[in-house]
Amino acid sequence: MKAMGATQTSGAPLRARAQWLRSAATQLSARDIDMLTVRAGSDTWVGPTPQQCLDDLRRISRELSAAHDELVAAAQRLDAEADVIDAAARAAAVAAAAAERAKHTAALS
Repeated sequence: MKAMGATQTSGAPLRARAQWLRSAATQLSARDIDMLTVRAGSDTWVGPTPQQCLDDLRRISRELSAAHDELVAAAQRLDAEADVIDAAARAAAVAAAAAERAKHTAALS
């Protein structure tokens, strides 16, 4: 982790974190829960227990979907921040090269 005030010169670490978040989001896929929801209805069981199970499964599915969306949004924010860092690093490199050329030109004069 960078110290406060330290400047990051590459967006690569943020892009790696973003990719990890996307992988985590993919693993949270609610497909398995949705399949259980299809099979957990009143056709399978009779009484209050099946409805409670179905309600729980639907709630869990919504929570997983929300967590997935939050992870994807966080990954997008990290990618955007990485873009800014990379653009700043490129601009700094161009400025440094221009300063070096100007210094070299002045030395030749």
